[in-house]
Amino acid sequence: MKMTQDIDYSIEYINVSSNRYSHCLDANKELICFGTKHSIALYCLQRLKVFKLLNGHKNRVNSVKVVTNNSDLLISSSADKTSMIWHLKTYEILYKLLGHKESIILSYCLQLDDKSLLSLSSSTDKSIKIWINDKQINELTVNNFIFDLKVCKNVNIFDDIILITVGANETINLYQFNESSYQINCLIEIKGHEDWIRSIDIFETINNRLMIATSSQDCFIRVHQIYKIDEKQSDINHLTFSLQTKDYQQNYQVQLETILAGHEGWVSQVCWQCVSQDKLQLLSSSMDKTMILWESPNNESLGDLWTENLRVGEIGGNTLGFLGCVSIPALNLIVGHSFNGALHIWKCSDNEWKPCVPISGHFDEVTDICWEPKGEYLLSCSSDETTRLHSVWVKDNNTISWHELARPQIHGYAIKCIAMIDRHSFVSGADEKVLRLFKATKCFSNSLKLISSVDNTDVLNECDVAYSATVPTLGLSNTAVYSAEEVEHDFKPTTLEVPPTEETLLQNTLWPEIHKLYGHVFEIFSLAINSNGTVIASASKATKAEHADIILWDTINAKQICKLSSHQLTVTRIRFSRDDRYILSVSRDRTWTLFEKQSDGDCYRRIGHSLKHNEIKVLYFGQLIPNK
Repeated sequence: MKMTQDIDYSIEYINVSSNRYSHCLDANKELICFGTKHSIALYCLQRLKVFKLLNGHKNRVNSVKVVTNNSDLLISSSADKTSMIWHLKTYEILYKLLGHKESIILSYCLQLDDKSLLSLSSSTDKSIKIWINDKQINELTVNNFIFDLKVCKNVNIFDDIILITVGANETINLYQFNESSYQINCLIEIKGHEDWIRSIDIFETINNRLMIATSSQDCFIRVHQIYKIDEKQSDINHLTFSLQTKDYQQNYQVQLETILAGHEGWVSQVCWQCVSQDKLQLLSSSMDKTMILWESPNNESLGDLWTENLRVGEIGGNTLGFLGCVSIPALNLIVGHSFNGALHIWKCSDNEWKPCVPISGHFDEVTDICWEPKGEYLLSCSSDETTRLHSVWVKDNNTISWHELARPQIHGYAIKCIAMIDRHSFVSGADEKVLRLFKATKCFSNSLKLISSVDNTDVLNECDVAYSATVPTLGLSNTAVYSAEEVEHDFKPTTLEVPPTEETLLQNTLWPEIHKLYGHVFEIFSLAINSNGTVIASASKATKAEHADIILWDTINAKQICKLSSHQLTVTRIRFSRDDRYILSVSRDRTWTLFEKQSDGDCYRRIGHSLKHNEIKVLYFGQLIPNK
């Protein structure tokens, strides 16, 4: 008789990073939304956690955009050639937009009325498709890739809907879109940039002018104004164009407001925000690792100087700058999207900008996880060449949220497996022939005690525990540091009371290596450790039986105990029994083997071996689940 029992559960923690695309981030007053692999992550600004993943796309998400005039709706685009419109309250897909032949670069959506949504999408097939709800109404073929686009519907400025695109042709293109006939007419091309234009944002001022900001790979930001003119007001020094409607023709003038030069790398994105009726601010992000908040002198005057109001960014570390940014004026927040997938957040309080707890996660495949023996924190490792430590943050009001608190290992190889030795040390194996053992620092232990209320008296009382760790120039090994004065760079390790920022995680939360174990011929693939942390079992990649041995190591003396031979190909999983009497292993040769501990030492002998199964994917001790 098969018995089933309902089990209640809830998602406590989702650790993800943003995809490496400039338009993969957006926000409203309550949520930060970003693409992560095939999903869209929703981060609650009040609870400080990713609480929901929207799943629907079948390939990488390339862009995420909150609908301009309805913050409860979101449009996303993907490499699966589709765009989707989501409801952020019900988490349902309202419309699925199909039609492109290639990957979609980005999508944009505007609510026309209570029943109609106007959506646009650009693709690597060099086309822009236009929909009303989920019905395609027109298509515009272009000669270049479109990296960003916006829609302006303001009857005080334009009598028709205006589409604005930027891309690889280094120009700003304005199109007239007739809401009745769905016809598209090119109005003007605005030139000026000397390289691809990566981003555009628009703002409609109270005096009926359209502000257009564009950012480019030429490291500059150009700001233009477009406004109505009479024929008598036409200026030969400025660009002009006409908008033809059924009743009359309206003339417009394009005027260059300013060119902002402050970044030293590609300017990846720009974002407008209104401070007051006569003050505008423009947020920009760049691959030079900085974000700048520019401020206008007066939105009605031309020719005055814009000023750099704020400059923030990443300091040190192996990073490649910012791919995007977003501003949340209602909460005085700005968010930057870094190349490695982390979201940096700054908040203005009492006229001072301070970094907040970031949103971070692995930006490549997570290969292994393991719990600390008492369950006080979780370790994970990834092909992104990092090991990350996750635990709770106990706040003053006793509310709890999970965060990344340390990055003990930042390596030069993809890390494949990890196991805890005891409460404050672990072993990891990477795409190299060496096993590395790490031990927690006093700096981390003090921080964990303050952030997570974890009792670390045992490690703090040890005399040989390092204060922190650092990586020498051109080195791969984390070196122990026994006092803050020994740290050469300006970023000094300190005891933290709140979860660390991304810069701190990158540089000041390393654990020192205490041992290296040599013995495998090829890259480490799997490992396990016995219940009392005295024996490590490890295996490497193998194409021959002579390389498919399991090696047992003594963690105390850091020496090899013996080798266990049985398999013909790579051993993919190893597990000790709870009493350490048995070792169970499975391999790509489609067999499993059971080893028993010998009475005269720590070595094991083979007592059971299976015939070939289908490839074994999941391993529990005492139970094997073959791939059906």
